[in-house]
Amino acid sequence: MSSKVRGMGRKLRVCVVLPKHWSTTKGGAEFQAEQIAENLVGSGRAEVFFLAKNFAIGGASAGYRCVEVACRLPTRAAKGTLLDVFRLFWTLARIRPDVIYQRVGCAYTGVCGLYAKLTGCRFVWHVAHDYDVTPGRFAGAGRKILLAVEKKILESGISNATEVVTQTRFQCELLERSYRPKSVLVIPNFHPIPPEPLDSLRVSEILWVSNLKPLKRPQIFVDLAVALEDLPDVRFVMIGRPSWDERWQQSFEAEVARHGNLCYAGEYSQEEVNDRLGRSMLLVSTSKAEGFPNTFIQAWMRGVPVVSLGADPDGILSVGELGFHAESVEDLISMVRRLINEPKLRHRLGANARRIAVSRYGPANLELVSRVVLG
Repeated sequence: MSSKVRGMGRKLRVCVVLPKHWSTTKGGAEFQAEQIAENLVGSGRAEVFFLAKNFAIGGASAGYRCVEVACRLPTRAAKGTLLDVFRLFWTLARIRPDVIYQRVGCAYTGVCGLYAKLTGCRFVWHVAHDYDVTPGRFAGAGRKILLAVEKKILESGISNATEVVTQTRFQCELLERSYRPKSVLVIPNFHPIPPEPLDSLRVSEILWVSNLKPLKRPQIFVDLAVALEDLPDVRFVMIGRPSWDERWQQSFEAEVARHGNLCYAGEYSQEEVNDRLGRSMLLVSTSKAEGFPNTFIQAWMRGVPVVSLGADPDGILSVGELGFHAESVEDLISMVRRLINEPKLRHRLGANARRIAVSRYGPANLELVSRVVLG
């Protein structure tokens, strides 16, 4: 907090900036940002403005103000963030924040960095995905030329960030290798700590929780279910938002319906995901790349091991104490089969996962991020 703000005796004016808000998109980054915004309000030290493309509901109940920054042009390109840059900058200039907290690497990152550079306000950027800090890679989807432009704008924002928060040491290394930020802190994601899980409620169910898009590789989970059709009474359940490609989605659902041990349950609320995780045997991830998946923490806190083909934040799964990291589809099939057939191993890994998740990924991390924002 600046001496000027202290002298005036007013609250710190904070803008939390994301492309999407928790009320419209139940993603990991949106959940984390919602928790941070509410915690900042609860501290009594900040007046919080949440800036996003749009909102499904008002933010008054959370104690912060919701401000839409979406471009109003009826074009397909307006679905991304490139065309929002002018309205976002104008909104920041009107609010005149003391601090900007921005999450999800995109054109918004560059706009927030430029505003901070021009005005001298603090800019805290929070990495949400490994591709955010990987040159030439972008976590979003769309036309290559638009993604390339957005990546350049994103990268300009990184250089103007006062502090950068990463989810993992790996992201920190990528960041320092390619972008040389001013200040970097590693703070893992966080979730509320649920009650102790009850093994008596477990059912023979293997979950896959993600949105249906190419980077998440949902077809691999389908192949896993098909390979394990010989296991009696084991169901493979996919949860997540449907693909934007309606033709692909129809074809995918038709394929899923052909297998009796597999189902697509559609999009769930956070509470519904947590409830189903608390009754499942395993969580499987097939995502090609991630940041630090919130679903891992949600599963671990409920005593559920994770088997992942792809994402392995800081090698935590490779150690083999919270689940397994597969190197191939064949490995994935073998590991899942083993954990289904060996309940003692599954229970041991689940107990380890619960203990480690509670100690490393609980509300203390929320407080650390809030402290960085408040300064």
